[in-house]
Amino acid sequence: MTDSHVASFRQKEDEQLLQKQVSPPLDAPLSLLEAPLPRYPSFLLNDTSSKARGDVTVSFEIMPSGLVGTVRVLSGTGDDALHKPAIDAVRRWKFAPLLRNGEPARLVLQHTFRMEPERVR
Repeated sequence: MTDSHVASFRQKEDEQLLQKQVSPPLDAPLSLLEAPLPRYPSFLLNDTSSKARGDVTVSFEIMPSGLVGTVRVLSGTGDDALHKPAIDAVRRWKFAPLLRNGEPARLVLQHTFRMEPERVR
């Protein structure tokens, strides 16, 4: 499986997890167009302590345009340095424009990233 297939699968999986949080429903299903992963901090790559890995849960607002507005960390395990890459990644996410009952809509959703040197998910 190529990297692009893995990225496409991961993006679809993330989209399905996010869709479960949408209530009341939108006019069309939530569509995640771009979802770059967080970049693991390079200065933690050789850190073998348990603080060098962890989960970061963020809350983020999707604007009617589909761009992400406010992003904040709700919780995190591991080093605080893992928070910024998660926030930066979500700020670059793009969704199809949001409508509910024909009117522009905003959503606030949550997502948890697993941050570790070998993978970020």
